[in-house]
Amino acid sequence: MRRVLKWFVLLVLLGSSVVFAIYLWTAGKRADADMKALDDRGVETAEEFLQALRDGHLEEAYRLTSADYRKRTSRKKFDELISQHQELLKEPFKDHKFRVDRTAMSAFGKKVSGEYRAWRKTVTGKQEGATLTILHEDGIVKVDGVTFSQ
Repeated sequence: MRRVLKWFVLLVLLGSSVVFAIYLWTAGKRADADMKALDDRGVETAEEFLQALRDGHLEEAYRLTSADYRKRTSRKKFDELISQHQELLKEPFKDHKFRVDRTAMSAFGKKVSGEYRAWRKTVTGKQEGATLTILHEDGIVKVDGVTFSQ
């Protein structure tokens, strides 16, 4: 009886290890696909979003945001945020940098995201710009966060 119990425990441990390994492998593959999508479309989505803001197409810009962002930020709050930074958004930014967080694993609940930073120097030498969090959601690259610095 003890021998059967030992084999049973061993098989359960082995089986759960295999299931966990498969889970991590598929999560890694999913994260790789998300990173590739961000690499391919992250900058394009960020620039499309900022252009929509510059053109005053707030509905279009809001549609480019993720479902989580829309849950956190109502359309009214979004419009208020943009109106506070209207002067900053009049002209395109001169420089930008895009970085994908390559340490994220969907297996542990952290979505793969990237950070798009766009800026320009003012006449006084101060830097002003926008920082956007970009993520891959349901097969589409979306904006998940917006902050401005002046």
